[in-house]
Amino acid sequence: MTSPHEAPTGFRLKPVSFVRRSGRMSEAQQRAWNEVSPRMLIPVERDAASTSI
Repeated sequence: MTSPHEAPTGFRLKPVSFVRRSGRMSEAQQRAWNEVSPRMLIPVERDAASTSI
């Protein structure tokens, strides 16, 4: 177990859920996404597990 001052290592013990937003965005949200996502998103390579980033 880590203390509040230590960073955890390895895989998370509890699942983290992410929801894909495609299909739920309004037209204005989609325009904003299309405009800013190329500048704001950071490509992250996957690690050992298919859901680890």
